[in-house]
Amino acid sequence: MAGFAYWLLQFIIIKSQGQNSKLKQAIGKDFKGYASLVCYIIGIGFSFYNQWIAATCYVIVALMWMIPDKRIEKLFDPID
Repeated sequence: MAGFAYWLLQFIIIKSQGQNSKLKQAIGKDFKGYASLVCYIIGIGFSFYNQWIAATCYVIVALMWMIPDKRIEKLFDPID
C-alpha cells in the first residue's frame, strides 16, 4: 500500500499543479516509483505460493530506496 499511496499522492499533486510544474520536471519518468509498485504487486502474488520469493521482492524495494534520489534536490535551490 505504501507504493500505491506514493503513486496516488504524486498523481494528485501533479494533476493539481499541471503537467509543466517543477515537481513533474523533477520526477520525470519515475522509474523507481513504478518499479516499486510492480515489485510490491509481484510480492503480493508470490506471497500465496512462496513466502521467501515474496519477502525478496519487498527487500529489493527497500534496498532500491536506500540509494539516494537527488531528482527533486537538483531542481530547487538550497536554503541558506
